[in-house]
Order: sequence, then structure tokens, then C-alpha cells
Amino acid sequence: MSTLPTLTRRRLDLAGLEVPALDITGTGDGPRLTVLAGVHGCEYAPMAAQRSWAAGLAARELRGRVLAIPVLNLPAFRARSPFVVPDDGKNLNRCFPGNPSGSLAERLAYDTFTKVIEGSDALIDMHAGDMVEALEPFALYDAGPAEARARDLAEAYGLGYVVRQEPGPDRAVAGTTSSAAAEIGIPAIIAEAGGCGLVEQAAVDAHLRGLNRVLALLGMSGGSTGCTASTRDGGSPRSQ
Repeated sequence: MSTLPTLTRRRLDLAGLEVPALDITGTGDGPRLTVLAGVHGCEYAPMAAQRSWAAGLAARELRGRVLAIPVLNLPAFRARSPFVVPDDGKNLNRCFPGNPSGSLAERLAYDTFTKVIEGSDALIDMHAGDMVEALEPFALYDAGPAEARARDLAEAYGLGYVVRQEPGPDRAVAGTTSSAAAEIGIPAIIAEAGGCGLVEQAAVDAHLRGLNRVLALLGMSGGSTGCTASTRDGGSPRSQ
């Protein structure tokens, strides 16, 4: 029997798009961790970090399963379109949990939510400032039934700030991956590092450290979860 994880390269049918994914199955029982990047098409540092990290899991001790999607929003990526899906002008991360009869962004959100996010034990949605945007690194989680675990994930990721978002009509942003996951009890965070359409090594390294700390926190692989983080309530930059 193999002592290493099994890595399968897949193409997921999401709203009629063939979205590449890496499915890594460990050699022991454990959680299912879903990791997204490229929800916005020009946030390149997390895409680069996730591809490197996910491919490397096949050579590491791993318990459970990781489903990693390096570039979810293929239309925006191909068109170099910041913030929005070019087909309908909508911000994908304002459309969750989606609408199966809606525009492309709404259908992509729906398929991602029902085929990828549902059934996960934890969700990491990796972001950066978009093409024309710089930001201070932070991790965001949403209030809800799984918020204690979500906060653990946010703090383990190890960025400069942790933001808790309250539910309701006054929330800073709605329709995000993390808020949709929180509503069904899945601990989820949005992790932001990098920006301005650049692939800077410091931002890539920040995401790599964060992903490895989350693996350790979930008991899926060895490593340190130690970090310090400030916590504040409130909003966050627009690309999140």
C-alpha cells in the first residue's frame, strides 16, 4: 500500500466551465479541506502559492483530503478583468451561494457552492488585492455556528489582522464564499496577502505559511500553528 498521498488532476464542470482542480487524498482518515484561489481573476500571488503548495502535498504526510482550485474564475483570469466576471459585470464574491438560473457569475457561484464547498470540513478562500489594489494582509471570518473554529483558522493563517464580520444587512460585504459557508456551519476564512497584479515572493510565502499552519491545526499534517494576530470587527477592502 502506498505511503504517500494520491494526487489526481481533475477538471470540474462548474457553470459549463472546465475548471482545473487538484484532488489530494491522504493515507489516513481526516478532514476534507477545500482551498480556493482565483475567485478574482487578477489576484496572482495566491494562485501561484496554491499551485505550488497543492502539488507538493503528494510528497508529504497527509491525513484526510484536500481539494484545491488554483483559478476558479477562468473568464476573469483570461480577460485580465479585475473584480468582476467580464460576461456579466458581477463580482463573483458577492454572488454566493449563487443562483442556478442566473447570470454566469451567479451560476458559477451556485455550482461552486453545491459541488465544491458543501460537504467540506473547512474552507480557505485565498485572495490578494486585485490588479489596481494594494492592501494590508488580513484574514476574515464570519459570525455563525462555526465561528469559533473559523477564528482558529484565521488566526492560524498568521496574517497581520483578523476580521470578524457580523451577519445582517449592515455587514460590510455579502455574498462571499465565507459567509455562505458560515450559514451552513462550515468554518471558512478569506485570506488576503499580495496585490497590484504582482507575484511577490513575500505574499506567496505568507500564503504558503498560512496553508501549512491550517493543515497542522486541522491535524492533517505536522507543523507549527504558532502565530500572533490582532482582531478587529468591521469591514475590509473591496476586492475581498
